[in-house]
Amino acid sequence: MAEAADRARWNRTQAVLAQIYNANRGKDDPPIDPMKFFPWDKGRSKPKARRITPADDKMLTKLFPPK
Repeated sequence: MAEAADRARWNRTQAVLAQIYNANRGKDDPPIDPMKFFPWDKGRSKPKARRITPADDKMLTKLFPPK
């Protein structure tokens, strides 16, 4: 619950930071995404989906037989 509260606070903070940056950026600079300021998701990679092997397929067929 504490992490959720911290994330909610950072969501507001990153939006304000992005607005300040975008209001003061140069004409040639692209606008920045607020997620650039979010500290927790940096360095975390999303888990990759596991490929289904033939053994997995047999097990799933036994658990859920075709109708």
